[in-house]
Amino acid sequence: MRRHCTFSLLLATVCWLAGDLASQAQTGKKIYLAPDDHTDFIWSASEADYYGYFQKMLSYHLDQIKITAKEPAGRQSKFTTDGSLWLKVFRDGSLKPDFDLAGKGDRFAELMQRHKEGNLTTPLTPLVCSWGGAPAEAVLRSMYFPGRLERQYDMRFRFAQALENQTIPFGLGSLWSGSGAKYAWHGVCACATVVKEDELRNREREVYRWRGQDGSSMLMKWYTYFTNESIGGYAEARKPDKATELLLNEPRYQGYQVLGAFGQGWDDKLTLNSDIRDYVWRREPDEHEVRVSNTIDFFEQFETQQAPLLQDFSAAFGNDWDIQPASLAEVSARVKRSLIKLRAAEAMAAFVALENPKFKEDATTKRARELAFLNLGLYFEHDLTVTGFAQERLDWQKRLVEEIDRYVQALYVDATSALGSLIKKSGNGTRFFIFNPLGWERTDVANIPWTDNEPVHVVDLTTGEEIPSQFVPTSVKPTALRILAGDVPSAGYKVYEVRPGKGKDPTTTLTHEDTTIANEFYRIALSGRGAITSMQPASGGGLEFVKAASPLKFNDLTTNPDSKTAPDGGTVSLEGGVGPVSVTLRAVRREIPAHTVKVTLYRGIPRVEIENTVTENFGNTPHYWAYHTAFAESPDTHHEEVGAILLAKLTSDAGHYSPVAARYDLLTMNSFVTMTGKIGSTAAGLTLSNADGLFFRLGNSTSHSLDTVTPSFHPLLGGKFTGLDSQGHETRFLQRYALRAHTAYSPVSAMKFAQEHQNPLVVGAVTGGKVYPEDRASLLQVDNPNVLLWALKVHDDGIGKGLVARAWNLATRPQSYTLSTLRPMGEARRITHIETDDATLTAPILKEGRMTATAHGYEMQTHRMVIGR
Repeated sequence: MRRHCTFSLLLATVCWLAGDLASQAQTGKKIYLAPDDHTDFIWSASEADYYGYFQKMLSYHLDQIKITAKEPAGRQSKFTTDGSLWLKVFRDGSLKPDFDLAGKGDRFAELMQRHKEGNLTTPLTPLVCSWGGAPAEAVLRSMYFPGRLERQYDMRFRFAQALENQTIPFGLGSLWSGSGAKYAWHGVCACATVVKEDELRNREREVYRWRGQDGSSMLMKWYTYFTNESIGGYAEARKPDKATELLLNEPRYQGYQVLGAFGQGWDDKLTLNSDIRDYVWRREPDEHEVRVSNTIDFFEQFETQQAPLLQDFSAAFGNDWDIQPASLAEVSARVKRSLIKLRAAEAMAAFVALENPKFKEDATTKRARELAFLNLGLYFEHDLTVTGFAQERLDWQKRLVEEIDRYVQALYVDATSALGSLIKKSGNGTRFFIFNPLGWERTDVANIPWTDNEPVHVVDLTTGEEIPSQFVPTSVKPTALRILAGDVPSAGYKVYEVRPGKGKDPTTTLTHEDTTIANEFYRIALSGRGAITSMQPASGGGLEFVKAASPLKFNDLTTNPDSKTAPDGGTVSLEGGVGPVSVTLRAVRREIPAHTVKVTLYRGIPRVEIENTVTENFGNTPHYWAYHTAFAESPDTHHEEVGAILLAKLTSDAGHYSPVAARYDLLTMNSFVTMTGKIGSTAAGLTLSNADGLFFRLGNSTSHSLDTVTPSFHPLLGGKFTGLDSQGHETRFLQRYALRAHTAYSPVSAMKFAQEHQNPLVVGAVTGGKVYPEDRASLLQVDNPNVLLWALKVHDDGIGKGLVARAWNLATRPQSYTLSTLRPMGEARRITHIETDDATLTAPILKEGRMTATAHGYEMQTHRMVIGR
């Protein structure tokens, strides 16, 4: 009996404890504290010092993980780096291009194993970057290094972050999601900013589904800001006891059962402690569960336990620290130029690799490629500003660009030469192939290097007909032979032969009179200061796109885009005469800053091409190219941001920009800006293609006000809002634009126009081979005009994995499209943007050697295709 009573009491006690634990599970909260270190690269320490810090910290935390391996998961040591550069340096010891791709010893293998096990986390992003000035492809290529590690070590990187900067681009989430990331964290500094702090302190949502324009989503943690060493900052768990107390007691978090505080290192140079783990160990048990976190576990638990709290949200916030690269306008422009050249180089290399699988696959080239791609993201690292390391930082920025240029130029030159050696050739004539890197057939101009002044004419081998040609002066050669190449195939080439003799008497549709030039589409007037003072349709009708009442016109260089006066001076002259292919006006103004403007019209091409060259340093003062249009007030303005096409209005006005916690004075201007509205009673539109710039000001927008009424926009030449001084002491700045008039807005037409302007046809000598047709060939065709080929390349792991095609649906609705290749496909599959196979992605349909896929509106997709030989 006594034994029975004891057993009953024990059973009752166990039942009571079980009930109490169940109650705790219902009422207690889960707090996830994630240790990390925050990198302020070449801001708080030198490049060499940081490389040492990365290795020391990772070695320390690997040791701590090993020591605590037998503890329960929530009490084990964990650590989160803030970029893939940590891993590269730990593997190679340096960012110099002299490392072994195979990795160094077991320690790196151990590092990757700890990632797989969940004790270490590294984001897909290379370091803490401010992405608002970055081209979409730069963002993607910067994540190729972790993509290679994914495939080498059979694991995935699911996390991305953008810290300290108060703003974040709208389209970044789509690019991250398409690269395999599921979770994101944004914590701000609330320092060195004009973004209103009170708006950062009062966020409408703490965790949400970051919904992309393409329908993609990521789980985003962006807490309300308290301090930058606490919740909402970039070191939320720096004081783990206070962070835990705040999360448990702050009223705004009472509805959450799962809460997280990420970040520990703040501005420390390195983090060699286990303060967060030690706090978890010594904390007195209560109804709440406090865990050491790897960041990922927080999101996984939140998805499981708190899904009903999640809202969809998407908005653009403009650019805050993102505008730092404008303090290095010419250096930054070189990044964009390299990306453009890379597109052509990779497409030609794909042609070559189908016949020569070892082409550019040597170890030296692989090392240079890995470095160049990583640099495309590192260039936008968030500490591009004046510190005690300003000169080292400037040197580093320029070195990144030189390493990108070196890789791209070598690939471009070698691929051009190799492709020319594979094209069949009969006879002894001088032949050139004209290569189109874009995914649709196009007619455009091409400049053939030519120094002989004897008369020649050019024949299209496809048709056997003579085509328009003329000699033009160039900065590279004494002259070039400019041709009008018609119907050049998508991702393909046509061959032309230069023959001696004058040929037929040339005719032209181009005219020149004083300071005015015209073609079949436009009549353009240019002033001595380099401003376009008139842009009218050639057909007449009185439609004028330039605002007559404004002192500043189109392409007016100024420090004040709303100035009530215009500068005087400068001269205008005709450059090279009126030819059958093109006509160019040249304006030269000597006043500070001295600059030259060339405006060119082409036969048969509805494009007004503008080449601006500033020939002296203009210091820190922001300079703009003003564009005052004749549209009525309140036109619509669309522009390419970072992987998204935005309407520059507030979300409350059916646009994309957040009405709070945003900065509006400089918007991203990647490929184009389009303004549509009415001129008088006529519906009209104007698209500006942007080859070299990063940002533009819309109307009279300020940091806190988005001006959607004033019908003007002003591309930024450069200036120091924040960043380095005196434009890195550069004295030559090239910024190229193009204009096209139209009626209704079409994102597809705007992007195609911009890409044709920015991606010139490539010219290469045909030296003769036995493989490809001697007249024309296309490597890839896209059957849907709304879907644009964005990249065509050999898979990053080599041609054995096939070719990779990236396609962007620029229609607002889903589109089905078919990719066809020069030779039939034997295999096709959807992959991430960083080229990792992913079984969760909907596979394309492969039929008769062609693949068909369907993309959501504005969705970018990447496919791997194995092509037969």
